[in-house]
Amino acid sequence: MAIATPDRSRALTPHDRIVWYARKVLAEYVGTEVWAPAAQLRAASLHTAHEYAGRFLLELLQNAHDAHPRDRRNGRITIVVDADEGDYGTVYVANAGTPFTYKSMTSLCKLARSPKSGR
Repeated sequence: MAIATPDRSRALTPHDRIVWYARKVLAEYVGTEVWAPAAQLRAASLHTAHEYAGRFLLELLQNAHDAHPRDRRNGRITIVVDADEGDYGTVYVANAGTPFTYKSMTSLCKLARSPKSGR
């Protein structure tokens, strides 16, 4: 799977940047034969799933808290459960903190790679 570098002469939409990033990650995975990334990631994912079982909402609340500027005291978090959306329903969590950037989104996609200082 050949992945071209995004054309820097035009601005990519957020959707196009995410698609480009996902394709690049998959291309790197396909090109790796020596260290068995799939087996290692599966084991780490199973361990993490066990550690975080039942904590997803607390983790999302913690992420929202972390996104809020430390010098402000007017934080808001909104949680919406839409049982009719998708096959199993959808949970939306939003906050009024610092918006996601491309860098923070890609950090969130990596196992145990928190952008928080000291981690």
